[in-house]
Amino acid sequence: MNKNALVILATPFYLDKGSSVRARSNIIALANAGLEIDLLTYPVGNDYNINNVNHIRCKIPFYKKISAGPSLSKMYADILLFFKASFLIIRKKYDIIIGEDFEGGFIGLVLSRLFKKDFIYEMYNPLCETLRPYTNNTIVLNISKILDSFLEKNAKNITVEWEYEKDRILKKYSNKNVSLVYDAFPKETKALQIFNRGKYIFYAGNFKDYQGIPFFLESFKKYMDAGGFVYLILAGGNYKEVEKYAHKLKISEFVIFTENLSLIETNYFIKNSLFCILPRVIDGPPGMKALHYFSQGKPILATNLSCNSKLIENYKSGLLVEPNVDAMSKGIEKMVNEEEFRKSLEFYILQEKIGTQEKANEGMQDLVLNLK
Repeated sequence: MNKNALVILATPFYLDKGSSVRARSNIIALANAGLEIDLLTYPVGNDYNINNVNHIRCKIPFYKKISAGPSLSKMYADILLFFKASFLIIRKKYDIIIGEDFEGGFIGLVLSRLFKKDFIYEMYNPLCETLRPYTNNTIVLNISKILDSFLEKNAKNITVEWEYEKDRILKKYSNKNVSLVYDAFPKETKALQIFNRGKYIFYAGNFKDYQGIPFFLESFKKYMDAGGFVYLILAGGNYKEVEKYAHKLKISEFVIFTENLSLIETNYFIKNSLFCILPRVIDGPPGMKALHYFSQGKPILATNLSCNSKLIENYKSGLLVEPNVDAMSKGIEKMVNEEEFRKSLEFYILQEKIGTQEKANEGMQDLVLNLK
C-alpha cells in the first residue's frame, strides 16, 4: 500500500523558473517512488498536473508575489501556510511530511515533531547562501547559519542538490539518510523562428555583474578578431546595458538577444547550440543553469570558479578555464573548432543522465527506501 505524504512548498507553483522547476522534479520523483501526495503551496502560480499528486493552494489574501527573495509578505504567507498544513494533518492521516527548501523544511520539521510523523527535508541551498545575494548583514547571516544547522541536525532524511553538500552533512552527522537528487528539466522543446543564420553558442539567465557576460563579450571579441566565426545568443530580460557594450565592442552583428524565453523555448536553443556558457566572475553556490544545459545533452564552457567546478567535470562534461579574456577566448576556439571533443563531452553527459528526471528518480527512490 502506498504511503500518504504532505509536501509543503512555501513558494508559488508552478512557474517556469527557479525553485518551482526544482520542486516539480522533486515531486515527480516522490510520486514515482510510490507516494500518494498532497502538495500544499502558495495560491500563486499555474496549474501543473502530476500523477498521484493532489495540488492544494493555501488561501493567502492579497498575496501576489512571484519574484524571488525574502520579504515581509512571505513571512505572512508562511504563517498561514503553517496553519493550513496543521489543519490538513489533523484531518488526514499522513505517513510522511516533506518540506521543500528552507521555509517548507522548517514548517515541516516543526509539524512532524508535533504530530509525530516521518519527515523529509528537501534542501535546495542553505538559507545563508540563499540570503547572501540580498544582504551583507552579519547578524542576519549568522542567524541563518544557526537555522540551517538546526534543520540539518534534526532532519533524519535529507535530499541535497550537490555532492559536496552531501559530503559535508555526512561528515557532521554520519547517521543521516542523505540522498543526492539533481534538478531535472522537461525534455520538450518549442522552436522559435528568430535565428537561422548558422552555428551559435548559448547563454540563458540574468545579466547581473556576477554572471560575467561583459567579460565573456570581451573574450568573444578576441576570438572573432583572431579569425574565429560563430554567433552568440543571449536569452534573458534587462539586457540593454549588455547590448550597448556589444555595440561598443563592435560585435553586435554576431550577438543576438532574445528577451526572456519559456522553459521549452530555452530547451530548443540549448539543444541546437554548439555548447553553452557559464562565465561567472564572482563565486557563490552552484546554480541550476548547468543542470538545465546538461538536461539537453550540451557541454559547458565555464570559468573555473568553485560554483562551476563543483558540478562541471573538466574535460568530461565541459571545459573549465581561468576567468581571464585570453583563457576564455582560447576556450571558445577549442569548443567551436574541435567537434570530436564536443561529442565526447556530450556522450559523457548523456551517459550520466545529468539533469534528467530518470536521474532524479534514482536519488529519491534511494531516500524513500531507506527512510528513518
